[in-house]
Amino acid sequence: MKQIIVIGLSGLLGLSGIVAAQEKTQPTAAADSIRLSKVEPYSYCALEMRGSFDQHGAAFQNLYQQAGMQGLPMNATAFGIYWNSPENTSVDSLKWELGFALSEAKTLTAPLVLKKWEFPLVASMIFDGVYGSEAQAAATQALFAWIGKNGYRPAGPMMEKFVSMPTQDANGQFSGKVEIVIPVAPLK
Repeated sequence: MKQIIVIGLSGLLGLSGIVAAQEKTQPTAAADSIRLSKVEPYSYCALEMRGSFDQHGAAFQNLYQQAGMQGLPMNATAFGIYWNSPENTSVDSLKWELGFALSEAKTLTAPLVLKKWEFPLVASMIFDGVYGSEAQAAATQALFAWIGKNGYRPAGPMMEKFVSMPTQDANGQFSGKVEIVIPVAPLK
């Protein structure tokens, strides 16, 4: 189960402004919340990670601490990018990163890395609920199903944009609003 622990991360409250104005809502009844959007390339600050998703809390703290020390603006929506999945990858081999978009390319020092998002077309949906829950897994699976049914294929890593500040319930579970984003390309 992926848990995200956020302590004092006011940057999660910002708006991303990454998606181009050419966004259309898909009129399918079963997946009316899924959008297909064109995205302009953008630079982002990343903290590269390997291993268990249980490291999210410490990784977010490190990301924002390092960003603050390097004078980076922290008013952008934070996100996680997941290059593989625990469904078919051992925990030790999981590759993921946390980051946020930059308005312009910056010179960064380790452990932060400057990267570029260059996936021009994405399918996305909003999930509002408990992180790492069966409901979130079902939402992600519904998005992948929609992609295949609508003549597309996944074409890059999955991203989760943290749209709202996470809250923790009495059981220690974190919940909030997350935009699940998957780069796509037309089937050929």
